[in-house]
Amino acid sequence: SLTNGPHCTQSASFRDRLRRPMCLLLLGAVTLLTMASLSPNRCFVVNLSPSLPLGLYRPVHDEPAVGRLVEFPLPVEPPNGARHTFARPVLKPIVAAAGDQVDTLGDWLWINGNRIAPIHTTDSTGHALPVWRARRRLQEHEFFTYSARVPNSFDSRYYGPVQRRNII
Repeated sequence: SLTNGPHCTQSASFRDRLRRPMCLLLLGAVTLLTMASLSPNRCFVVNLSPSLPLGLYRPVHDEPAVGRLVEFPLPVEPPNGARHTFARPVLKPIVAAAGDQVDTLGDWLWINGNRIAPIHTTDSTGHALPVWRARRRLQEHEFFTYSARVPNSFDSRYYGPVQRRNII
């Protein structure tokens, strides 16, 4: 059975007294995470893009290679509706590197003769997407990014290979 005794009032009062410190603690943690992710010697990268799972990623100092994630500033302006999303560098997986044949001349991305993904002409809001049109082997220090997690991910299909010098 339940009663409306003094212990219920104490519990509500205790929760009210904890609410402000917990909000301040949460605000402090968010501020600390944001500052730490923006510093040059940061110990993690925050991903807010749907191209990869939301979360914190730990930077490693290995050389870029197929299968690894890389962080870099976008080499072209994204569609009008997405400018705010890409104000910071982005994280993308590498799917092709030096020596790999990349083809975006048709409606599909082809890598080494394998059909990978369609090339969209508009984003989900109807804005026109740039398209990098070429059929060639990637040169040393060039990397092609593609995210299979989101069908219309803004990746190398739209801005071409990422240069090693631009990878953070």
